Order: sequence, then structure tokens, then C-alpha cells
Amino acid sequence: MTNVSPINSPDDGFHCLRITPNTKISGCVSIALTHLKKVDSIPLCLHTLPSSSATAESVEKTIAASKRNPSNNSVGRLISIVEIIKREFESEHFSGSTTDKSITNTLKAGLHQYNQIGSLESWQAENEEMRLGDELKDVIEKISERHDLIVKEFLNEERKRPRRTHTPYMKIYLSRSPISSLEGKSNIYHQQPTSTPRRGKGTSQPVDVSMDSINPVPINHANTLSSEVAPV
Repeated sequence: MTNVSPINSPDDGFHCLRITPNTKISGCVSIALTHLKKVDSIPLCLHTLPSSSATAESVEKTIAASKRNPSNNSVGRLISIVEIIKREFESEHFSGSTTDKSITNTLKAGLHQYNQIGSLESWQAENEEMRLGDELKDVIEKISERHDLIVKEFLNEERKRPRRTHTPYMKIYLSRSPISSLEGKSNIYHQQPTSTPRRGKGTSQPVDVSMDSINPVPINHANTLSSEVAPV
């Protein structure tokens, strides 16, 4: 049982799927592929944020569990799922197995991918700021400064992972065409579609699903490179 539920939060205008440590990979991949093949106007967003109904206490428990055991963090599972989705989507396109003429006519190589990385601590603080108003303004500013430093270190590869004093989350957007609403945002990085098909099932070449395989590139750079999903 996959228990997959699309949600409208945290990104209205996107078909969102939340990835948890218990996400059934095959079920999530199936739902994502079905959406990407049939609905071009609504991009897909896969993320590891808590559900929109999560309480502050439950978020704290999630953070604590991730710090005790990194395997409780869902970022790695999210990356694996996205790599499989892209591989399967591109494999169908290049093999000509799809009968969808719109995909054949509009897709030249694969899926556009947009990556966003942050910390649950900052995300939680931002939510508290909206809920409580200016009371937490000073605290929020300090946390935001620390968050910006973490992201900068990660993207500059000064550290291969965000500091373990923070709990990383990730959003990955997938679309058959560029997503204009994400263009120009400093904390979102665009990967162009690949120019060659990936190896499909039954090949000896493994798919690289490490954090380094994402290789995010700012979208304003001159030379861009190419479940149990929990209900909310």
C-alpha cells in the first residue's frame, strides 16, 4: 500500500508529493510518471517537508529523529526516486514506446529539474514567524543568516552535506518544459534535460543517486548544464 496523496501545499500551482522514510519507491515513481506524461501544465514537486497539518511538536520529533539517525532523513530517498523517474521517462521517450504525440513533439531530451535545499529548523522558524508575528523577528533573522551560510557552503562544495546541527530538507521540481515561476530565484537551481538517454532496467550500469549527482547550477549562470508518500 503506497498511501500516496497529492497535496496543494507547500507549493500551490504544483502537483506535490511528500517523501518520507517509509515512502514506497515503486508506487511514488508510478504516480509521478503518470502525472508527467498526462499533465504538462502542472509541474511536479517532490519534497521532504513535514505535512501542512504537522504541529510544532511533531516537527521537533522529526528533527530529533533525523539527528539521532541520518537514515530517518528522507533526502536520499527523494534523490533516488527522482533519478528513477527521470531514467524511466527518458527511456520511454528515446525508445519510442510512448504513444503520446505531445511528448514526442515537445520533449527533446528529458525533464527539466529544479533543486531547492534548506533546513527544517529555518522552515519551522518561518512558519512560527507567520503564526506569531513580530515576536520572533530577531530570532528568525539569526536563524535565516545561519541557513544562508549552510546553503552557501553546500553549493560551493565546501562541505558535502549541510551541517549536522541542522536537518536538511529538499524540494525537486520536474517538468517537461521550463518553469517560469522558478526562474530567477536565488535559492533554486536548474538542471537542463540530459542530451542522451539513461540506461534502463537490466543494464549493468548503476544509476548515480548521490547528492553529488544532482550538481545544481544557478539558473542565471551563462552556461547551465544540461511513496509511502504521507497524506497531509
